[in-house]
Amino acid sequence: MDPDKKLALQERRKRVQDEKQTQAFRRAIELGDDDSNTQVKLSKALMMQGDDDAAQVALEESMRLDSDRKLLVKAFKLEESSEIREAEKIYRDSHTI
Repeated sequence: MDPDKKLALQERRKRVQDEKQTQAFRRAIELGDDDSNTQVKLSKALMMQGDDDAAQVALEESMRLDSDRKLLVKAFKLEESSEIREAEKIYRDSHTI
């Protein structure tokens, strides 16, 4: 197979997979599984699709549902913006006993 066609096919499969994930998380929320974890997963799926505005809304809903999650959401945002060291520090600190 032509390398360009193969790459295009892989990208299409990834888009379809991301869309299915987003639909699944939205359906779970509709069915009553509207907790902070589901909202974070929905946000990540939306980010993978490039829908940053909807991803932000899902993250804000996650924080509304679980105020203790605010630091983890901050770390997630840092990680997405390639500020890995800062994100790792928050992850480590949040798991320190």
